[in-house]
Amino acid sequence: IRIEEQLPAFAALGDQRAVAATWGQIADIYVHAGDLDEALRIRREKQVPAFDRDTDKRPIAVALGKIADVVESQGDLDEALRIHRDERLPVYDALNDKHGLMHVYWRIARILRVKSVVREVAAEARLEPLISAYQLARELKRVDALGVTALELGDLLLSLHAKKEAEVVLRTAVASCEEQGVHDKQRQLKAKLTQLRTIPG
Repeated sequence: IRIEEQLPAFAALGDQRAVAATWGQIADIYVHAGDLDEALRIRREKQVPAFDRDTDKRPIAVALGKIADVVESQGDLDEALRIHRDERLPVYDALNDKHGLMHVYWRIARILRVKSVVREVAAEARLEPLISAYQLARELKRVDALGVTALELGDLLLSLHAKKEAEVVLRTAVASCEEQGVHDKQRQLKAKLTQLRTIPG
């Protein structure tokens, strides 16, 4: 019904955004069915081209994020990284969408973490996107994201022998959690901070 009725109806009305959204729903069905190649084909060949690139920049970035998620799950980390860096970041930057930027920087940092484990990149490569995600989480007062990024950034800084900087990151996140009453994440951060203080250096 969605393909035979919705798409022609939206196209006849000139509602390209609805056409693109419907193709996205179809792609989601293929993802849930495990047919990732068909889901990718639909997003790349049907959904993204259906958007108006002048007015639909944010939905395009969201669709590209789903493409990146699939190619990452298929093991193509370089392509996923390229999509986030070269196609999604410029969109959110142009829109000054700080929530979008925070999410993309976090995704980049996570991919680089995997690549650093298998020694494809140096651990230091994760610093810039992690710091960006952490700073945006602070600015947006997103303590959920702040807690996660602070733990990751703290561990990374410690591995780079930057114990004082790691302590500052964790202390700041603890204070933000306390201020907004997010006690579960605050306890987790405090535990990490206590552990950090027992490490020499």
